[in-house]
Amino acid sequence: VGSPPPAPARTPRWWARPVAGLAAAAVVVIAALGWLAIDANQRLDDLEGDRGVAAAMADALADPESTVVDLEGEVDVRAVVKDGHGYLAADTLPAAPDGRTYQLWGGAEGGMVSLGVLGGAPTEAVAFEAGEVSALALTVEEEPQASPVGPQVAIGEV
Repeated sequence: VGSPPPAPARTPRWWARPVAGLAAAAVVVIAALGWLAIDANQRLDDLEGDRGVAAAMADALADPESTVVDLEGEVDVRAVVKDGHGYLAADTLPAAPDGRTYQLWGGAEGGMVSLGVLGGAPTEAVAFEAGEVSALALTVEEEPQASPVGPQVAIGEV
C-alpha cells in the first residue's frame, strides 16, 4: 500500500496579506504612541524633580520666555506654558459642585483635547503637556470625558 499523495500547499488568500501588514503597522504605531507618552511624562517628572509642581510653576512664571494664560469666566485661574509644558494654579479654584470634576482642555487645530482631570476640589498646582495648543479651557464634568460636554467655566488664549 503506497502513501497518499502530499496535500497541495495552501496559499494565503489575497486579502490575508494586507490585513496582516496593517495589523503589524497598527502595533508599531500603538507602541510608538505609548513610548512618546511615557517619554513626555518622564520629561515632566525630570523638570519638576523633588521640588514639586508649584515650584516648577513658579520657575515657569518667572521665565520671560513663558506664556502666561489667564483663564477667565465663572472662575479665574492662571496657567503658564513654556516649551510645550504647562502648569495650572488649580489650588485657587473653588470646589466644583458635588459629584463633579474640573477638566482642563487644550484647543488645537483638530478641536479640543483633554489635558487633564483635576478632581472636584484641587488642592495644588497641576502640570500638563500643552503641546501646540492655542487656547485653554476649563469645564465642569459629571465624570472625565473624551470631549467637553459640561459647562465651560473659564477660557484663555495661549
